[in-house]
Amino acid sequence: DRLRVVLLRVPTVVTGGGFVYLNPSLAGRPGARLRALGFDPICSLVSDKDVARAVQAAVRAEHSGIYNVAGSEVVPLSVLARWTGRPTVPVPGPLLRWIAAGERATGTDFAHGRAEGPHLRYGFTLDTSRAERHLGFRSTYRIGLARAGDGSFTLETASR
Repeated sequence: DRLRVVLLRVPTVVTGGGFVYLNPSLAGRPGARLRALGFDPICSLVSDKDVARAVQAAVRAEHSGIYNVAGSEVVPLSVLARWTGRPTVPVPGPLLRWIAAGERATGTDFAHGRAEGPHLRYGFTLDTSRAERHLGFRSTYRIGLARAGDGSFTLETASR
């Protein structure tokens, strides 16, 4: 039996209750986030339940490799940020660079996360066809807003 190495590449992970992981723009404490004016990157999403299913498929994999795992939803960063209570504020590029330089110089986190970088300009989507072909993985959970008992909206995952 030969050793198989399987790595899973996942985008922003959303859990029931609206927690969001692996998104550098939304990490850290609550509050508004800065983003470059004129850019609203696309964020691929995946449910935590789908990630768990992908890990199970990876354990049984017959081929080594790197596999993209994502759900079918993609949304602009501003929408995801609003859904999670961390709205984005568009800021002109030169001002954003000035704020980031100030953060680096003082070691503070004024802008709630990295105030500059490609993650604020370029979104991405993932081609998951290889994971479907080799691992038999296809997402089964949808991500969206649901109305909570108190009438407010919350980010939730639900099976298709």
